[in-house]
Amino acid sequence: MTESTKKKVRQAAEMVINRVLVESGRAPRQIRDDDILTSTLGLDSLDLATAVVHLERELGVDPFREGADEVQTYGELVSLYELTIDAT
Repeated sequence: MTESTKKKVRQAAEMVINRVLVESGRAPRQIRDDDILTSTLGLDSLDLATAVVHLERELGVDPFREGADEVQTYGELVSLYELTIDAT
């Protein structure tokens, strides 16, 4: 995977998560790899589902449709998308 693709995945994930936060009345934030999606970022199951839909539109893949394991942190989410894109 190229550095350009890695950067695209990371930017898309941060943009999508912040969009979900803003759409639900919360402030956007600087996101770190160790941020836990549910507790640190405060995403609930609907927020996570919305983020996955937006990421599929942005990146063209949905690793969860293929049976990917649940992820806990932002860094794990980014890595999962990177691995899925790399495998296509």
